[in-house]
Amino acid sequence: MKGNFLKHDIGLVESIQNGNVVDQRYFINIAGFCFDAAVINETTKGKSRLFASITYIFSLLKVLFTYKAHKMSIITKNKTIEDSIFTIAVGIGQYNGNGMMQVPMGDPTDGLFDIVSIRKIPIFKLMLRSS
Repeated sequence: MKGNFLKHDIGLVESIQNGNVVDQRYFINIAGFCFDAAVINETTKGKSRLFASITYIFSLLKVLFTYKAHKMSIITKNKTIEDSIFTIAVGIGQYNGNGMMQVPMGDPTDGLFDIVSIRKIPIFKLMLRSS
């Protein structure tokens, strides 16, 4: 079998508590934080694997109406953002979530992470932008 091979970037997320790495996770496409992580956390509480799509939708709606933005600092080599952040996506690729272009500038071969952050936003504005 003949195929084309391409070097592809990967990412590593480390959870640090009291200056010590307590967990590490690799990702190959997009790592979501804040709201994204809260939805996944809520989804994994659901017991039904048979109705995984429905469980995800209900979890998404529950978190959408209850999640609050967190005050945080995002520090990169060139910029620091201090604000109430609703969600963050660190991308190597552009698409996730059934084809949603979450990180439009993502390129899996450029050696860079692309970051999309959404500041605190009223729920009605979020829903209008999603449609």
